[in-house]
Amino acid sequence: MWRTALLSFGLRTLALVMSETLLPQIEDPEARKALMEAVLALFDRWKLSERERLHLLGFSRMPLPKAGEPLPQNQLPMERIGHLLAIDRALHALYAEQPELCDQWIAMYPVALDGRRPLDLMLAEGVEGMRKVRLVIDHVATSFRVSDFGPKRHF
Repeated sequence: MWRTALLSFGLRTLALVMSETLLPQIEDPEARKALMEAVLALFDRWKLSERERLHLLGFSRMPLPKAGEPLPQNQLPMERIGHLLAIDRALHALYAEQPELCDQWIAMYPVALDGRRPLDLMLAEGVEGMRKVRLVIDHVATSFRVSDFGPKRHF
């Protein structure tokens, strides 16, 4: 698997490659609408406040698009959404047998993030915080298959 090969070069290499895997600029309004619906559903599952939603998307003064409205066509929210959806995908891979943990994990205090909640890190550091959270989850999901070692841990 390409991820395993990348991890052999270290987390720094993985971080560099991650920047190339973000969502490209999407021109089609229907595709942007579907993407907005996906991220709003994720935010609902994570039980985020309106302020947290706006902050994670980088919308300082803009209202958050509602379900059925397309995502605004600019690069900043696209990069952030790319990271958020990748974090969600990795959590579902890691906790496939405990899906409720996928939605609760961002409010936990994992050891791998020095005891900081992933949500707090992403809110405080923006895209860089999202990259850190994604890097930790990708690393754990690809190098440590918890189902092979007994009960799930919250790393």
